[in-house]
Order: sequence, then C-alpha cells, then structure tokens
Amino acid sequence: MTALEKAYEGYMDRDWAVYTDSLHDARTNIDVIRGLGHDPDRMGRELEVLYLTGEELLVSAFTFLGKPWEMHMYYELAEYYLTVFPSQILTRDAEYLPPDVDLLEVFPLPEENAESAMEEFSKAMDIYGRLTGGGGSGVDMLYRAAIACQRGDATRARLYTQLARKEGGVWIVPHADSLERQIAERCG
Repeated sequence: MTALEKAYEGYMDRDWAVYTDSLHDARTNIDVIRGLGHDPDRMGRELEVLYLTGEELLVSAFTFLGKPWEMHMYYELAEYYLTVFPSQILTRDAEYLPPDVDLLEVFPLPEENAESAMEEFSKAMDIYGRLTGGGGSGVDMLYRAAIACQRGDATRARLYTQLARKEGGVWIVPHADSLERQIAERCG
C-alpha cells in the first residue's frame, strides 16, 4: 500500500520516475506476497493479493489518461479484483488530475471516433466512481470539454466545463477554470 500511495503522489506531482518506480515496487511486493507458499493464513493472504492487485490496477490506469479504451480496460480489471471493499488509496475525495495540468494536452483529440471515445471515457469513469465511493465526478465532462474545444466547438466545450463544476468536487474547479481560459484562447 505504501508503494501505491507513493505512486499516486508521484502522479499528482507529475514525477514520472517516482510514479513508475513505485508501481514497479508495488508489483514486486504483490508478487512476493503471492509467492509466500502455504501457511495457516493462506486465505487471508490470497484476499490481500486480490485487493492489492485491484489497487495497483487503479493507480496504473493513470498511465492511460488520454486513452479511454485502455483506461476502461484497467478499471474493469480493477473492479474484478476489488469486489468486496472500495479503494483505500483513491477515495471519493482524492483528486483525479494533477494541479496545473494542461487538459488539452492530457486529453488529446482521439484519432478514432471522438464520440465513441467520449462514451468510453464516461463508462471508465463510472467504474472508477464505483471503486472509489464516488471519486472522479466531473472528469468525464472535462474530457468532453477538451475534445469539444479541439473540434472547434467552444459553446459545447463551455457547457461541459459548467457540468464538470456541478458534478465534481472542489478540486475540479481550478481545472474547469483553466480549461475555460484555454477554450477562450484556442477555441474562440
């Protein structure tokens, strides 16, 4: 859990070395727990491995932030492993996006069908919300706003930022503000 918490902190700080090294440490530690062999507490250990694997998949999914199909797959796998308890690392109050991140850069216009990508992102965020007790609310609206801006639809982009404000927590407001400034500068 400590390595996964450190990976999340690395993600929030945009320190990719800490993020990837900590994820590697977490995976290594999960494998060590998995390979402990037979002992009286085997069932407890197996449940712990499942739970930790789910947590690791949740934190790893940040790698695919601008790739909704991959992100959705990671969240589905995490949901498989986190069947009993919600995430302890990524909770309802945990920020989903690092501060001062350029959302037009993080959420590039998909090469594939943009409408399909937005639907896939929303599905992924629905799963994330279930696993975190409601975390990530409004992020799918920011994704839609970024895509609308890149498609040249400033009106729709502004509408989505307003919806993000209504759905999301306090932490989402600076991201919506930043994106609205980018919409005014880049999308008209």
